[in-house]
Amino acid sequence: MAACYAEAYARLHPVTGLVLVDPSYEDQARTRAPGVPNWAAWLSRPAVAWRLGPALWSALAVAQTRTTVPRHIRHRARRYYRDPRVVASAVAEYFAYDDVNAQLIALRARTQAPDVPVVVLAATPAGVPVPDLGQVRLTALFPHAELRVLPGCGHLIHLDRPGAVRAAIAAVEE
Repeated sequence: MAACYAEAYARLHPVTGLVLVDPSYEDQARTRAPGVPNWAAWLSRPAVAWRLGPALWSALAVAQTRTTVPRHIRHRARRYYRDPRVVASAVAEYFAYDDVNAQLIALRARTQAPDVPVVVLAATPAGVPVPDLGQVRLTALFPHAELRVLPGCGHLIHLDRPGAVRAAIAAVEE
């Protein structure tokens, strides 16, 4: 989702460069049934968020990285995800994914891609050197974009390969 917000911002406001870290890409709007399921409200109840929020974050982090999440990050995230507002926001963002993408697709149709350096970092499983086709299409939207494929990385590239993220930022700053 963060890449959707970053691209939209860059299309509407002046930026000097853009780094998209393992972005999703949709080129056709999908619709989801309106509303958030009842269990989403249940998850954001204080007693439930206190117990399940950290466990859900840990499970997602483990599933989306290939390295061990550093202890200080685990500690902060677990404390943060005990807050029912954070859990409610995460659930709401998950259910807004299709709407956000539909709005971005509409924005792409009426705006130009920014004419700035863009680096798209694409995570691929070990032994898979080919990026997601959507990430290839996304890269092609920008006139000065480079796709950097990071084999053996999980979605949380900033944890698996922080040096690659720093190098991408440095590349767009030049």
